[in-house]
Amino acid sequence: MREQLFEILEELGVFFSDEEKGPANDVDLNEYVQDSYIRILFALQIEEKLGVVLDEDMLKADNLKSLNNLVRQLENAEPLA
Repeated sequence: MREQLFEILEELGVFFSDEEKGPANDVDLNEYVQDSYIRILFALQIEEKLGVVLDEDMLKADNLKSLNNLVRQLENAEPLA
């Protein structure tokens, strides 16, 4: 799931170093997804590519402080119908 999120972000023009992508590293996505337009596109791509329904709070700034936390939330998200 982490890898898929990085792929989505890279498709939106947000790039990460190999170190940042490392499994031991927890990325603060607020540093990378600051623009509201990119945040909306990110949400739409997550729903489309991962087939989950995003809770309206999932992409608030507090929840994007931790990529690992977002992954956990997405793993428990309701699948799209």
